[in-house]
Amino acid sequence: MKPGIDFRSLTLIISTSLVVGMVFNYFNPKGIPLVRSAAKINWASDSVLYINQPNSQLQTDSSVIDAKSDEPKTVKNSLIDEEKNDLKKEKEFTPLPPRAITLAQAYKLFNQKVIFIDARNRDDYDKSRVKNALSLPFYEFDGYKDILKKIPQDELIVIYCNGPECDLSDMLAEELYKIGYGNILIFKGGWEEWEKAGYPYE
Repeated sequence: MKPGIDFRSLTLIISTSLVVGMVFNYFNPKGIPLVRSAAKINWASDSVLYINQPNSQLQTDSSVIDAKSDEPKTVKNSLIDEEKNDLKKEKEFTPLPPRAITLAQAYKLFNQKVIFIDARNRDDYDKSRVKNALSLPFYEFDGYKDILKKIPQDELIVIYCNGPECDLSDMLAEELYKIGYGNILIFKGGWEEWEKAGYPYE
């Protein structure tokens, strides 16, 4: 006769394993949180909307030098070059943590030809998406990350997913920030708000 399964012993082993695993996870500095806390993201100001504006300060200062200076042209040009170099130093890329944007901000950036990245799975992307958006599904990141080779790390990027309750865009933004991208905006309203507003899609 075959011995029967001792369910009491089996339950005890499983319960003990769970308790030991949870205690170990709790005290481990790299432990997995049992409940994922919502990412704390700052909202971007409207200054992000003026990415393509020419630097008026440089134009103003150059015209002042041209109009008022009696110095030879070579000196004027060197002053302008110095000023350009100073402005370049001021504009050196400093990575920023991801920031959230509204529908109105997203639409203005779309009209400025900013890159939009869809963090949803490929099936959702294929059904409908923001016009010209690139697909980079968070859960298939390794299979799609080749598209990043064409995007400089200081390029302004807008990431979105389904809607306000979807956190794929947050998680993708965090992943991109970790690998050096530092000009990331998260369109929190996502595809739901974009579609409802009737903005360009495909």
